[in-house]
Amino acid sequence: MIDINFIILSYIFGPVISIPYAIEFLSYSPLEIFIILSSLYIIILPFIFKIFEFLGHRKIYRGNIIKKVCKICGIKAEEEVQKIKKKGDILIENFEKRAGHLGFYIAISVFTFLFGIFWATFLAYLLKVKRILAMWSISIGVLIGNSFWVLILTYSLSKLQLEFIQFILLLIFVFLLFYGRRREIKILKKISGKLIVNIK
Repeated sequence: MIDINFIILSYIFGPVISIPYAIEFLSYSPLEIFIILSSLYIIILPFIFKIFEFLGHRKIYRGNIIKKVCKICGIKAEEEVQKIKKKGDILIENFEKRAGHLGFYIAISVFTFLFGIFWATFLAYLLKVKRILAMWSISIGVLIGNSFWVLILTYSLSKLQLEFIQFILLLIFVFLLFYGRRREIKILKKISGKLIVNIK
């Protein structure tokens, strides 16, 4: 039976806290930690995103892109906003083909490394990215992140060394957020220009 404290630590604090606990108090092998932790994360992931779907995540995602296009193009008149909404599916399809949120998806994966899936799913919801791709990003973050932390934390690292690794990952995450925002705006500008010409 899996230790309840390990489950709680895994979900609330992520792998950086739960893995040392499993090594020190549960005497799990690195392989056992990887399998248990990855299973705990990936099994619950679809259920979390089902809740997001119930809360209207698709509508929020669509509305967010349309709102940003209107802002980029300086559209305020309700009649023109409605025209953009009617063309919304074409707009979103173009945006997704160009991987407009690529930077955000990579950032979500790195965030999963640091804080586990609960905070990563919350971040995905805040960034208003596509649900399926966010799930893939988190799943990749879980598998790579768990492998990384199990290998790193199996060795006796000093607190300073561990904090340094976390700091570097946090810097990468912040950089990816900036990159993601710039990429999103750049691609929205490209696709919205053609759409506005067709509408007007």
